[in-house]
Amino acid sequence: LSSVMAKLKHVLELSDDPTYLNYLGYLLIDHEIDVKGGIAYVKKALEQEKNSPFYLDSLAWGYYKQGKCTEASKLMKTVRKNLGKDDPEVTSHVKAINRCIKQKKEKKQ
Repeated sequence: LSSVMAKLKHVLELSDDPTYLNYLGYLLIDHEIDVKGGIAYVKKALEQEKNSPFYLDSLAWGYYKQGKCTEASKLMKTVRKNLGKDDPEVTSHVKAINRCIKQKKEKKQ
């Protein structure tokens, strides 16, 4: 994992390609290495491709990891419209985010 991240960072020194920004950001988020930093990379990717459902999914996953499940859910609605309901990773993220929202509601009661 650290080798892949080092290679992605090296590529990003040469180019700010949004695909690599998103990959690095998602790795940092998903493995909880640096969620905040990962979100920053994903947001840079979104500056170049504002409506990319893949980048929006990564951002939503970052918000989920931060406990911002309502914000994550809003983004995932857009992702599902663009990628469909059959994508396994999207489905997995939606389920996790919905569980998070449910748990937060239960804690408030």
